[in-house]
Parts: sequence; structure tokens; C-alpha cells
Amino acid sequence: MKTFILITTVMFMTPEKDFSGVIVQEFKHSVECKVALERHQNLSMDFGGVMSIEVKHKCEEKND
Repeated sequence: MKTFILITTVMFMTPEKDFSGVIVQEFKHSVECKVALERHQNLSMDFGGVMSIEVKHKCEEKND
């Protein structure tokens, strides 16, 4: 059975170290995943070279 997953990747970058995390949400139908994706927006912020943050979202098909 096919499932669809919304993958959210969060990255925090500093001059000394980078951090990242992943959030996964599972959906039964492609439409549900795409609707959830439309509610989110990708984000990229830079705080004067001290720290930057990136948040990216994407839907992917997963075969069980």
C-alpha cells in the first residue's frame, strides 16, 4: 500500500557547528500531503552571520 510523507527539514547553522532535525508526517493520500505542504512555506533566515536557519518541506511517495 502506498503512503505519502511530508518531510520537514530544519537546519540551524552557526560558524562553530551545524544542527539539523527532521519531522515526518504520514498521509494515506497524495492530496492530503499536498494540502499540508501548501500550508507550510520554506524559510531561510540569516542573523548577520551569527546564525542562519533553513526550513524546507517536501512530499514523497513511500511504498510499504
